[in-house]
Amino acid sequence: MVQAVISYPDGTYKIFGTNEKGEKIVLQQKVSAIFYTEVADDILEKRNQTKIISQKNIQQKDILCEGFNLKYLKMEGGETLFATTQIPINSFQMYGFSRLDGDCKLPINIDYINVFTKNQLITHIVRNNFKLELRNYGPNPYELNIKEYQEE
Repeated sequence: MVQAVISYPDGTYKIFGTNEKGEKIVLQQKVSAIFYTEVADDILEKRNQTKIISQKNIQQKDILCEGFNLKYLKMEGGETLFATTQIPINSFQMYGFSRLDGDCKLPINIDYINVFTKNQLITHIVRNNFKLELRNYGPNPYELNIKEYQEE
């Protein structure tokens, strides 16, 4: 059972959880990839469309998102994406979750490493029969006592 994951900019993920005996353990995985600094122009086309995520409920500046069409390489079709550079995170740390092994994997693939730069965070994904959108961005403090966990 996974309780928390800490992601580091170098691609390391520490996964805190309990094993089948109820012991608190830490597993470590490293996601390795070649990171490009430019957008993949051959599969990504900019749209003349933007979206705005209102942040009025937390008294923050609205988030402006640029639209893109992503073409699939191995099958027909693609998806519509919106991304922003206004959220100051390394988005590769989030996208790397799709590359983790085991129970900690996200239920959908959001691996946009080598498609977008690490300062572009995906805010909206529209695929056939699927839609995901960021509704709000703000602080969400979470405390974890890591002293209770043993490396496995």
